[in-house]
Amino acid sequence: MKPQAEDKAGKKFDDFNAKSFTSQVVQGTNFFIKGMCGGAGAPQDATPEVQDICDEVKPQAEDKAGKKFDDFNAKSFTTQVVAGTNFFIKVHVGGDEHVHLRVYRPLPHTNKPLELHSLQTDKAAHEPIGYF
Repeated sequence: MKPQAEDKAGKKFDDFNAKSFTSQVVQGTNFFIKGMCGGAGAPQDATPEVQDICDEVKPQAEDKAGKKFDDFNAKSFTTQVVAGTNFFIKVHVGGDEHVHLRVYRPLPHTNKPLELHSLQTDKAAHEPIGYF
C-alpha cells in the first residue's frame, strides 16, 4: 500500500503507519485506512543515512554555533513529513556535549540541497530529541 499511496501523493513518506481502518465487502474487499502525515515519529537510533546528513550540514552547524566541532556523530533522530522531510537529530559533539539539529530535506524533484533550519546547543545525552 505504501508505494501506491506515495505514487498518488507524488512524494515519499518516511513515516507511514495506519491509525485506523474500516473495510467494505464488495466483489472483493476495499480498505479505508486513516494515516497520519505531518507528526514527528518516534525517536530511533541514527542510521548511516542520518550520519551522511549530519556530515553535509556540519559546516552550517558550526557557523550557527560559532565554533568548530571535533566530533559530529549522530546518535538518534526522528522525522516529520512535510513538503519534504524534517530530520530532528541528536549529535554528539565531544565530551558530554550534544547538539540538536533540525534539518530540512526538500522533495527530490526540487533539486534543492539540505538546509539546517535550527540548532540547539548545550544539550545532554539524556535529553530527548523531538520537534523544535
